[in-house]
Amino acid sequence: MGALARQYKPHDLLPVSNYDSGLNTTRIMKILLVGLGGMAGSMLRYAVSMALLPWCLRVGFPVGTLTVNVAGGLLIGILAGLCREQVWFYLLAIGFCGGFTTFSAFSLEVVEMFRAGNVAGGALYIISSLVMSVAAVIGGIYIATKLR
Repeated sequence: MGALARQYKPHDLLPVSNYDSGLNTTRIMKILLVGLGGMAGSMLRYAVSMALLPWCLRVGFPVGTLTVNVAGGLLIGILAGLCREQVWFYLLAIGFCGGFTTFSAFSLEVVEMFRAGNVAGGALYIISSLVMSVAAVIGGIYIATKLR
């Protein structure tokens, strides 16, 4: 596992130049920024999905979801390159992109693993994320049917 885990820290997506696990005014401000960005991202995701719904129904493919995932990936990549150590990263990358699409964070983590030379780890992350997420949805549906 050592080769797969190398060069990846649990908080790689967060600007951690002065990381402190305590709750203080700065941390509370960052939490609020993430929440505000997440709210805006979620609202836009819903708006885009609804706008593209007629096309999705016509072609039988989730074009809305694909659109927000690709757009979110592009945006989080731009933000990671431009403002990773700035307060805007919390509002826009972690908050907005997180609310707009969680796929953007996953995509950035995969790219960072590849850039760090951890190709096997990145590939394992892609495969395990897709397989485990789909399996979790199937499991959740199964549990829900048993709870009815």
